Amino acid sequence: MAHQLSSLYGEEGNKQFDSVIVVTDRTVLDDQLQDTIYQFEHQDGVVARINRNEGEGAKSEKLAMALETSQPIIIVTIQTFPYVLKAIENSVSLKARHYAIIADEAHSSQTGTTARQLKEVLMTDVREDDEEELTSEDILDAAVASRRASSNLSYFAFTATPKTRTLELFGRLPDPAEPPSSTNKPEAFHVYSMRQAIEEGFILDVLKNYTNYKVAYNLALKVQASDREVESKKAKIKLNQWMRLHDYNIAQKVQVIIEHFKDNVMGLLGGVECVQTLSRLNRIYPGKAQSGTFVLDFFNQPEDILAAFRPYYQTAELADVSDPDLIFDLFDKLRAAGIFLWQEVEQFCQAFFQKNKSNAAIANICKPAVERWQKRYQSASEAYRQARDMFERSKKTGDAVLIANAENSFKECKQEKDALEIFKKDLGSFVRFYEFMSQIVDYDSKDLEKLSLYAKNLRPMLREVSVDDDDDVDLSNVVLSHYRLSRIRQQALQIKENSGEYGLKPGDELGTAKPKDKHEEFLSRIISRLNELFVTDHLTEKDLVNYAYTIRDKVSENAAVMSQIANNTPEQAMLGDFPKAIDDAIMDSNDAHQNQMMQLLSNPAKAAGFAKVVFDLLKLTK
Repeated sequence: MAHQLSSLYGEEGNKQFDSVIVVTDRTVLDDQLQDTIYQFEHQDGVVARINRNEGEGAKSEKLAMALETSQPIIIVTIQTFPYVLKAIENSVSLKARHYAIIADEAHSSQTGTTARQLKEVLMTDVREDDEEELTSEDILDAAVASRRASSNLSYFAFTATPKTRTLELFGRLPDPAEPPSSTNKPEAFHVYSMRQAIEEGFILDVLKNYTNYKVAYNLALKVQASDREVESKKAKIKLNQWMRLHDYNIAQKVQVIIEHFKDNVMGLLGGVECVQTLSRLNRIYPGKAQSGTFVLDFFNQPEDILAAFRPYYQTAELADVSDPDLIFDLFDKLRAAGIFLWQEVEQFCQAFFQKNKSNAAIANICKPAVERWQKRYQSASEAYRQARDMFERSKKTGDAVLIANAENSFKECKQEKDALEIFKKDLGSFVRFYEFMSQIVDYDSKDLEKLSLYAKNLRPMLREVSVDDDDDVDLSNVVLSHYRLSRIRQQALQIKENSGEYGLKPGDELGTAKPKDKHEEFLSRIISRLNELFVTDHLTEKDLVNYAYTIRDKVSENAAVMSQIANNTPEQAMLGDFPKAIDDAIMDSNDAHQNQMMQLLSNPAKAAGFAKVVFDLLKLTK
């Protein structure tokens, strides 16, 4: 496409594009892309490869030369792209030229500020009097204009997994005369589907050999007396992380991986991230089609993997379009919060576009709003802390009226604190939504532009202070008592044709940020609820882990036993000093394991099975 665009002429015989700029967002892809494009054309001066390895001088100098001489194809990374903007901005002649921008992966880097900045640079009016200084209003006019469709810029984007915003920004409307709507949804200009690529042998089907495993485990407290109330969500996150990084869990999975001689997918996957991750395996290579791909999954369910692939298997389509009017609702919501005054927004924008204003002077204009927010947040946080403590004390009295009044006071204080945290989130949401939607919809609004600029600079200055630092979750008393890793099945996941509608849904929840909902309960109760997830897995003594580790460590101190295990078959080693050593270790186990000790001493069959578990653990450590 780059070569076709670079050699495209209009009816009058003029080139359609002075230069074709190919932008990639990763260095490795950039090298591959440069090599591929360069193979098509070896004539000097056609392809400008902007990298450190070719030519002399800095990247900025190479770019300036390539643009000034109208080299047909210029290849850059997204990291180098700002130099393109600067080079064009510094040249009057470059601003009047026409450019084709090819995004080899249409991700967020081409759908936000960077793309808008290029338009802003190219669409600033070329003045006859170079010495005439631009006012802040002139620059705001240019910024607003830059968000409209530009006649001298054409975007071409490629992606295998388009996100909603990608389709809305780059997609073509079936009826260009009408605005985007649920009946006039942007769609891809051309589709080469995953299904077609697989059928024609250009990529492999990564779902053909999909094997999933399931982990079942039980957690326990070493000492029940140490149980205390903790923040529920934080505790669940820390417990899951603790379990994921547990030595035994990792060892069991590593053993499975080695047995399969393949790698595994680490982490719960969903949506486009799932497709992008697994699709790294689909590249063809001589002999690879015969051996096939293999996915070993310890986290996800097969139906979830299929659901993630379905929207991209044939043609990715939008379920609906984003509502552009949401920006006005959030605009009003932010102004009504009383954190900033509109005259401060005006003052900030005027100072921002003055060349002689320092960053400190510009940031100082935000100071009144920052102080208002911080004063209210500190007051709300202190009231929240006091109301929370009062609520906790009232629960101990058992007085229903006192508890109800304390709870209502606590909720009111929490709402004030939450509102200030949500205000900060809404600032970021406003900027992101406006940056995106203004490239699709012509808002033609200086007020939106001003607030976007002000909000982008104000948000990082609003720093929250945690009132729950003393509520960190201590997991030193938690142990892994039972564990089992079970293979479910190896199968070929098949996506059926016409298996329903799987449109990509737009994000229409602008300005609906929710506060952190903190709920406290005893750590033992949280552990119990996590364990209930595996109640149907019928964990038995065979799956006992923590006690086995304790006994293993004790037996491993016996040099004679470890020598016998290292130099004999399992059958021979089991007849040596091992039986006595394990009996001694069980008898010496501390009070925390009294229950397990009594079960083993009273049941020979259980004791024999347990001994085999410990022996296997010792074999792994020898």
